[in-house]
Amino acid sequence: DPELSQPAVADVISKFADRLRDLPGTARSHYSLTLVFPRPLLELPFEAASVHGTEFSFVSRDTSKHDHTPAPCANAHECWILQTSHGFAATLDRDIAAMDGLDGPQRLAEAASRLSEAAERLLGRFFTTGTLPAALHMRARRFGRGSFGEPLRLNPPNSTHNDAVTFEPWKLAVCGDFLGQRQGLQEAALSGTMAANRVAQWAFQQS
Repeated sequence: DPELSQPAVADVISKFADRLRDLPGTARSHYSLTLVFPRPLLELPFEAASVHGTEFSFVSRDTSKHDHTPAPCANAHECWILQTSHGFAATLDRDIAAMDGLDGPQRLAEAASRLSEAAERLLGRFFTTGTLPAALHMRARRFGRGSFGEPLRLNPPNSTHNDAVTFEPWKLAVCGDFLGQRQGLQEAALSGTMAANRVAQWAFQQS
């Protein structure tokens, strides 16, 4: 493509690619906790919430996503997923690494116990008993590259809006929360939506 082959444009693309290659070196872990309950948690006055200043950064009711949650969710049970903050994930990594003799499943079981206690502190306050109902199922997951310490920060100054990077001549779209200043599920979803919209526009223009 003549435009993409111009020296100035090629230089910008090359630097962007270099920054993408450097991202893994700043990777930070992330944990999620899935809790399955025998009844709807009507006491919780939200379907999803972005949380600040606690062990978790995002909490959501996930019952409708049967293909992403444990099998019990398909049986009209209530599923909630909690996503850790960067700080709590780092604390879990440090504490669990100090426990000698644990294999992978045992480490995740320890993480699940710690995450469950944190979930109780966060959500138990909404119940008259001060505690969550007993969960039917609990699962912890760890993501080694859940976020990055040095995101690309491509969004405009003083903006927290995450965009997507697209190259129409190559039919290439790059999306992710790491493109902007802030990282999180909402930012990742917005970036992915941006990318999908542009890909759809390309397809429409060719039809």
